[in-house]
Amino acid sequence: MAAKEFSKGTTIIQTNEPVEYIGLISKGAISLTLPLGEMTLKIGDAIGLYDICSGQHTCSYTTLEDTTVLLYPCMDPDDLLQLLRENSELSILFISSMTRQICELMDMHVLSSFFSDNLYRYLNDSYRDYKDMCESLGQPVNVMESLESLNPMTPPEAISEWETKYYEAFRSLENQTKNLIFQNNPAIGCGYLCKLCDDIHKIFQASEKVNLYNNHLSSLLLNSQRLDLFGMLTELYVSASKNPSDYQALDATISRLAIQLEGNPGIDIAYFNKRMNEYKEKISQAKVSQAANTAMSAEMEAPLEKRAALSNLSGSLEMILSYADCPPDLSQAFRDCIIAWKHLPDKNADDEKARALRHEITKLFYEIYIAVFEVSATDSHVPTVIKMFLNFGYVDEVLAGLDSTTYLYSFVNEFKGDSSAGIYTFYEWLLMIYTGQKEPSRNEFDVDYTAYIHEMKTTGQITADMEQRLLRDNVQKCLYELRNMFPVVNKVTFGRITTFCPVLCEENILKSLSSCRLDAGVINENLGKIRSIDFSAFYKEIIYSNPAIKINKEIVHKEVLPDIILMPNVGNRGLMWQEIEGKKRSTPARFMLSTFCLTDIDVLLLRLTAEYRWEMCKRIQGSRWNDVSDPSLTSLYCDYVQFYKKNNDLSVQAKEQIKSNLLKAKNSYRELFVRDYITWVLYESNGSPRLNKVARAVFYAYCPFSYALRDQLHANPLYADLNSKYELKMSQALNRLDMIYKKLTAASVGIPSELLQEKAFYEL
Repeated sequence: MAAKEFSKGTTIIQTNEPVEYIGLISKGAISLTLPLGEMTLKIGDAIGLYDICSGQHTCSYTTLEDTTVLLYPCMDPDDLLQLLRENSELSILFISSMTRQICELMDMHVLSSFFSDNLYRYLNDSYRDYKDMCESLGQPVNVMESLESLNPMTPPEAISEWETKYYEAFRSLENQTKNLIFQNNPAIGCGYLCKLCDDIHKIFQASEKVNLYNNHLSSLLLNSQRLDLFGMLTELYVSASKNPSDYQALDATISRLAIQLEGNPGIDIAYFNKRMNEYKEKISQAKVSQAANTAMSAEMEAPLEKRAALSNLSGSLEMILSYADCPPDLSQAFRDCIIAWKHLPDKNADDEKARALRHEITKLFYEIYIAVFEVSATDSHVPTVIKMFLNFGYVDEVLAGLDSTTYLYSFVNEFKGDSSAGIYTFYEWLLMIYTGQKEPSRNEFDVDYTAYIHEMKTTGQITADMEQRLLRDNVQKCLYELRNMFPVVNKVTFGRITTFCPVLCEENILKSLSSCRLDAGVINENLGKIRSIDFSAFYKEIIYSNPAIKINKEIVHKEVLPDIILMPNVGNRGLMWQEIEGKKRSTPARFMLSTFCLTDIDVLLLRLTAEYRWEMCKRIQGSRWNDVSDPSLTSLYCDYVQFYKKNNDLSVQAKEQIKSNLLKAKNSYRELFVRDYITWVLYESNGSPRLNKVARAVFYAYCPFSYALRDQLHANPLYADLNSKYELKMSQALNRLDMIYKKLTAASVGIPSELLQEKAFYEL
């Protein structure tokens, strides 16, 4: 035996080299390159044993850091037997390491097989969607024979089921038991290791077939011959973008394909980026051409309609200032600033003059907005231009651009939210506060209106009588909303904070307004998708009491959807502003979105839902939100992230990934949770594992999938045990409810609707 040191990046063993020695890692870490992927070996792991029976290495070993390895000359099973006879303590070390490695290899093979199945289904579904979109857009279908004849692959069995259980059972044995079996029986240990190495090669052979199939599927997504799904979809998009039409579904399909390609290990990322840049360039050119054609067509085909709209909106700024009835000096200051801004060649310039002008416009805009709202709140016939100002931040037809101006004019009178679903335009939201149906939001310091007024009383700024009057004054509540929440949220949802200006400006309209406009239908659809996966996302625990039927205190679940408020801007961010209203946990949260959203609304709502889950759990848990002795979503997740380096359930590779993800999340546990939640909903719900098993267990317990998804995933070994635990927990809750039902039935009492709904919740 010789201890040898290797510097970082040294390849200790190359593929196809003859087997001359085996080793044990005593310091550092090694990357093992296998036929089916990579594995990280750490202190106490064996190297070089895989091929002890074949005599030639099929894997390579490269150090990840400065590493020390104990090397033992060993060329075949006879040498191995002699080595174990002379060094009995090596038996347990070799057997423990190799058993762990074969178990990880079996997991990798299973994941690879599930990846094949998911990729096959994705290709089939996307190809079918491509044909449907060709038909809906009136474009010819490019038939791809390799997709037409694509068949699923039955994953080859690497080793039999009993062998799988055999190794898993060995892995779970205590070291004391292993000692009894192997310590004084080197022949048994040698035989076990030879059998294990033989089975590892069976796994390699089976995985090679799966990898070939996966590579074939990946080449159908993207290949150097350009006969691929990416090419067909992007060509269709370019063709469709040349004519004014609704190709939003196609845009979403290409975005999903891009996600698939970025996460596919069989795709050359550099080549993918090259193809993506080519596609973006073509789209840019097509849209420039489209804009020119649209403008020409509009002038030729509908000049009267466009001229009528622009005629009604000519002099918008003066109409708004006149309606607001502002002090002359305020009106003149705002007028001068808007005129100066219109003359700037680059309205988003970063020089001091442009920044100062935007800052002044912003300050004056909010004063004008308050004045306009106060007049409109009592006006039964609010003019169209005023509605455009209140709902979109529109001020001037030239600043907004003539096309955008006429588009806003065409639908502003029908622009509404859906109060039954908790979706409001910002103007509607202000009216809800004005009529006393809603309370103002908290300010940026998390202080609500009631606490703010009470603080004024305690500091002597107002009397007790004035406090009571202000608490009932809805006009003052609206002013609190306009002066506190509105400026902050409007700036954050806009997204580009350094160049923010609340006035609608053509330079900030980065997409056609029609393609990025949000309405109640779009929001409800995307929120429904989230709820169909994470069914309990917006359920809250409330206390049900009914002494008349001898129910003093029963915890039941009630779904409380968030209030969603559309801010008057063109932006790319959303904001989970508050998780409850006041102090009542049963009240809705408040999500803030831009009326014209430049980013994917589905991912944006996912992010807000994740932030809501995190903050709501903190609200419920109070000071114990990160105390693992009181298990909750936040406490268990914080414990997982805080102590991941000491967690024996995490591999070295998983720990490195957590470290990297934490850096990306700027060491914020909440941000890391949000990213993992998005992965949980987008990927894990489809049976595409991306999280490690510790994080997966936390999410499965506190953000469970709906019954339909759990039913699909229960056969997957990664989810089977988690699903069993969850189903057991639900069955216990249902049994408890059944007992209550029986007592009420025996007493001839009808079952309250709250308890019926609770049973339905546990069956979701």
